[in-house]
Amino acid sequence: MNADYGFLERFIANGEEPVFAQPWEARAFALAVQLHSDGHFTWPEFSQALAKEISANAEDSYYCLWLRALERIVVDKRIVDAQDVRGVADTTS
Repeated sequence: MNADYGFLERFIANGEEPVFAQPWEARAFALAVQLHSDGHFTWPEFSQALAKEISANAEDSYYCLWLRALERIVVDKRIVDAQDVRGVADTTS
């Protein structure tokens, strides 16, 4: 799959603030990018899952919502079993 990842440039640190506040945020981001690159889901599918998490849990941090969206999509697509990801996002904050 030959995807355009130009949008990732906005995540490159500009020297003023860190791109990710915690290491787990970078790992969650990278995992989503890799799973997409491997063809497990499209960006529109992931964006839709993320939008659902944001609308349901707007008070949570962005990367907690990102991780919950990632958990949802990998379970929905049967990439992993729900029991394997239960509560992971709750342990990151």
